[in-house]
Amino acid sequence: MPDRWGRLTGDDFMSWANSINSIKNSYREHQKWKDYQEDRQEQQQFKDDVNYNAGLYEDDSLQYGDGTPYATRDDAVKSALRGSPQAKIEGTRYHLMRKKQKDQMAYDQVYKKIVEWHQANPKASLDDMPKDLYLGVQGHKARAAYLSDYAKQDEIQRGIRQAREKEIWEKEIPLFFARKAHASELLSSGDFDGAAKIIEDMSQKLSNPHSLKYDPKTKMFQKLYMASETGRPEIIEEISPQEVFKEVMDIRADTLRNFLLLNREAVRQHNEEKAKNPQIWKNRKGQTFLVTAFKNPGNANRVDYNIYDEANNHQVVHLRDDLYKMGLRPENLQREKLLLENKKSNAALIGKLQDNQLFPYREQQAQAALKGQQLQNETTGLKLKQLQNPQPKPLTIKEQEAAYERNTRAFAIQAKDLGVEIDQAIRNPT
Repeated sequence: MPDRWGRLTGDDFMSWANSINSIKNSYREHQKWKDYQEDRQEQQQFKDDVNYNAGLYEDDSLQYGDGTPYATRDDAVKSALRGSPQAKIEGTRYHLMRKKQKDQMAYDQVYKKIVEWHQANPKASLDDMPKDLYLGVQGHKARAAYLSDYAKQDEIQRGIRQAREKEIWEKEIPLFFARKAHASELLSSGDFDGAAKIIEDMSQKLSNPHSLKYDPKTKMFQKLYMASETGRPEIIEEISPQEVFKEVMDIRADTLRNFLLLNREAVRQHNEEKAKNPQIWKNRKGQTFLVTAFKNPGNANRVDYNIYDEANNHQVVHLRDDLYKMGLRPENLQREKLLLENKKSNAALIGKLQDNQLFPYREQQAQAALKGQQLQNETTGLKLKQLQNPQPKPLTIKEQEAAYERNTRAFAIQAKDLGVEIDQAIRNPT
C-alpha cells in the first residue's frame, strides 16, 4: 500500500514477493502432481507388463514348431515378451512362483487320491494303480513318494528282504558257484583266458552295478561301472587276473549273500530318488515326456529309461541315445535360472512399488533397468550360446560311484537285523 506521498512501501514489495512465491509454489505443486501421475502410470505399466509376461507361459495360443518361426515354445514366449528388461525378468519370476504354488497343490491332490485309492483297494498291487491317477510331473512325484512311504513300513520291509533273500539264494548264489567251479577247472587245465571269460560273464549277470571285462591282449580285467546318465558301462580301473581269481575263489556264500543284499538296497535307493525327480523331455511339437533312469533291480548292469507321455503311456529304452533318436530333447531349465540371477536387485524395485515411495522409484527403476539390460545382454550373448543344445550336466563316473557307495554304507549301518556283521564280512571276504 503506497504511503501518503504515493511511494511504494516495504509492505508492497512483500506483497509482490508473496504473490510471486505463491505462483511458484502453485507451479511446483502442479509439476509435483504431474510427476506423481506419470510415476503412477509408469508403475501401472510395469505391473501390466509383468502380469502379461507371466501369463505368456500359460498361453496355449502361441504358435511354434514346424511351419512357424519358432522351434520351441520357449522361443515363442521370448519373442512375445514386452516391456523393459526388468519387466520381462520379473514376469518370468512371477510365473515360476505361481507355477511352484500350483505344482504343490497338484502334488498334494494326487497324493491324497492315491491314499484314498489304496485304502479302497487294500489287496490291490501298487503296480495296478490306475495310470490316470498320477498324470504329469507332480503326479509321478506323488506316486514315487507314496511308494517310498509305503515301503518304509516294517511289514513291507520284511517282505522286501524275504523276496530278495529268496531270489539271491535261488538264482544268484547257484549261478556264482557254478561259474566259480567251471573257472577253477579251466584254470587247473591251463586255460587262463577261458577262466577269465567265465568270470567276466558271471560278473555281468549278478545284481551289481560293477562288472568285469577281460582283455585277452593285455591279460588284464577292466572294472566297469554302469552309468545311469548314459546307459553305458564306464571303465573305473584295471585289475590283475591274479587279484580277481583270488577274490572269486575265496568268497563264501554268506559273504556273497550280504554283498548282494547291499547292492539290491543301493539300487532301490537310487531308483527311488530318480522316481521322485523325473526328467522333463519334449519333442519339437512341445509335447511333454517324463523320463526316469532306473537301474534294473535284478541286473544292475542294465539301465531302464522309463518314458511316459502325457497320457501315461509307458515304454522303455536302454540307452540315452535312444531318447534323442525318438526326437526328444531335455527341457531347458538353465535359461530360467539364468534370468533369475538378478533377483536381489529386482526385489528392491518391487519393494519401492509396494511402499508407494514414488519419486525414489525413478532412480531405482533406472538402476534396475541398467542391471536388467546387462543381464539380458549376458544371457543373449555368450551364455545362451552354451544352451543351444541344452543337456542336464551328467554326473561323473566317480560321483555316481561315490553316491552308490554312500547308499551301500548307509544301508549296512541299518542292517543289523540281517544277523551278520556286514561291514566285517565285506572287509574280510573269507
